[in-house]
Amino acid sequence: PPARKYDVNLENVAKVIYGMYGVVNEGGTGGRARIPGFDVCGKTGTAQLASTALVKSANGKMKNNAWFVGFAPRANPEIVVVALFEHGAEGMMAAPIVRDVMKAYFDKKARKEAPLPALAEMQNPMQLPALLRPVRAEHP
Repeated sequence: PPARKYDVNLENVAKVIYGMYGVVNEGGTGGRARIPGFDVCGKTGTAQLASTALVKSANGKMKNNAWFVGFAPRANPEIVVVALFEHGAEGMMAAPIVRDVMKAYFDKKARKEAPLPALAEMQNPMQLPALLRPVRAEHP
């Protein structure tokens, strides 16, 4: 089918983005997706597994599915990640999954962009094994 064009009110788009930023960074349910130094935006959600009455009657053995969608950075997104956490109960439980995937992406990008020291400039060639070890970033 041919491509369709829709008129979009950019003020509405900005409001949605601002709201998704708030979900992660301003006390919303997606706070577990926050990555220091990156403007992560997102939305939590719950996918109902069965009727509320049936879930409640299962005495904790049946939980709704949790999901979270996030993108970063806010101004010029490079990555979008969606996680569906089966039986996760609430969307906030899926947010750390998205955070970890985004963190891995940005860590890998930083390693690729970081210049490697020239061997000739090293004071001690024995430093080489330490420089080649993978960088492990701490999660918040």
